Amino acid sequence: MNALLIVLSLLSVQSAAARKLAREVAESFGREAVEAAEPRVLKLVESYGDEAAAVLRKAGLPGVQAIERFGAPGLKILGRWGDDGLRLLTLEGDSAVAAVARYGDDAARLMIRHPGIGRQLLQEFGEQALRARLTTESVVTLNRLAPQIKGSGRASEILSLVEKSGDRVCDFLWRNKGTIFIASVL
Repeated sequence: MNALLIVLSLLSVQSAAARKLAREVAESFGREAVEAAEPRVLKLVESYGDEAAAVLRKAGLPGVQAIERFGAPGLKILGRWGDDGLRLLTLEGDSAVAAVARYGDDAARLMIRHPGIGRQLLQEFGEQALRARLTTESVVTLNRLAPQIKGSGRASEILSLVEKSGDRVCDFLWRNKGTIFIASVL
């Protein structure tokens, strides 16, 4: 019986602290949103703890929606990348969460740096795409040349050159695509 009372008192203390924290976070959203957001924020703070509270203070109401939709992976992305992470989750959604789960923070960095086209490059070339330091123009070029690069049978060699020399190799491949990739057709 005493153990039950101790457990219940601990839960009520944690719940009161979570409620206070949720109210504090929700108040930063604005007066109109407080009423609607407080129960949602409370639920997230109770589920994910202080990390959720810190992230929600910065991200606001869109952060609540992102964490509700994507859960712990969304919280991790928001915590690490802030507004850029929120934009990533909004644009890429589940594919961003899956890419970060598979490849780590480098995948998020690539997709944030090259919105829309970074995901495509990652899908085409996987982990090798993460190691290359490229401009957005070069990422577009590689995405356009992806079928030819894969069809050449030497995709890993070409991508290792792209890793080493980056944009120069992409420019060379684009300027000489007819000559380089015609051999793969023959």
